[in-house]
Amino acid sequence: MRFRGLMALAFAALCATGANGTAKELVFGSWAPTNHGSNYALEPLFKTIQEKTNGALTWKFVSGGQIVNPRSTGQALRDNLIDAGIILPTVYTKELAANNAIYNLLGFGTDTAAIAGATVETIMLNCPQCLDEYRRMGATYLAGYGPTPYRLLCSKPVKGPEDVKGEKVQSLGTAARIIKAMGATPVTLSPSDSIPGLQRGALGCVHGPYVWVRIYGLDVIKSIIEAPLGTPRAFGLFVMSGTSWKNLTADQKKLLWSEMPKATAAATIRGHIVEDQHAIEEAKKHGISFVPGASLKGVMDAFNAEEIGIVAAEAKSLGVKDPEALIAKHIELIRKWEALTKDIGQDEAKLAALLQSEVYSKIDPLKW
Repeated sequence: MRFRGLMALAFAALCATGANGTAKELVFGSWAPTNHGSNYALEPLFKTIQEKTNGALTWKFVSGGQIVNPRSTGQALRDNLIDAGIILPTVYTKELAANNAIYNLLGFGTDTAAIAGATVETIMLNCPQCLDEYRRMGATYLAGYGPTPYRLLCSKPVKGPEDVKGEKVQSLGTAARIIKAMGATPVTLSPSDSIPGLQRGALGCVHGPYVWVRIYGLDVIKSIIEAPLGTPRAFGLFVMSGTSWKNLTADQKKLLWSEMPKATAAATIRGHIVEDQHAIEEAKKHGISFVPGASLKGVMDAFNAEEIGIVAAEAKSLGVKDPEALIAKHIELIRKWEALTKDIGQDEAKLAALLQSEVYSKIDPLKW
């Protein structure tokens, strides 16, 4: 009750400027830090919406966990305490079981743009139960994004994967099985909570993308094993309160819908692919060593050989219908999008155009 009361007060204060009926101000509550890759999409998006509606629709962007954390975002959407937010599926394993079946296919694909496209197409065109899960949470899924592959970021110098065996490694969800497969011990912690563990020596490494070095631990990380160890997916970049989406006018829905492919492309390319490159450059300047870790390809191949059955069984136990078909479709779409995105490089416009033609153009937002 205390949480709801505080949230309601925060929401009321933030929305006060939209109470006069002449303009609508909505609130986007984000748990992500202010330098997170999603902000490269959201801040320009909100500016565009304001400009194209001449101020009739504006967004108050409250990031850095000021009003929601990953777990409370779903409740805040359900209770209309925020109008939209970012959903991390791994904290809703039961509520978003079908979405997590997609997330848990970490080992399939390493092309960030392809995974972004394949995941959005899987959820929006090929997984009615994924969308129904959001609706049961009182939410409406509008867009996702593609993180870059996760790797091992370690607090001491390592020469290869063998040096990590027996170490405690921060990981989330299915990634724990990858960590076990390489002989290390998985520890469930958020990225920000992992840094004190690295500093104290309680953790040997964290499992995350290059950009985490910049965001969380530039002075703590000493070495990075470069081999990809899974690529997360199925994040909800823009998930609206169902009530807030319903209350938009037809023109407002169409406008927001038209901007979603651009937002996904910006969060994926500028927010993650480009930021990863910047993180690599900074890490090298700070003397962080990079280790190839070629032997981990065999670990991932063996992991993938068993993972489809494991993910399907877990999903089925949580009530997902025909998870085998969902998994097969997602893997099929990864191959499709790998072909579509092989020449786009860092061209956001090309990725946005593909998302529009392959996904958003096939859906009527007024029926969403």
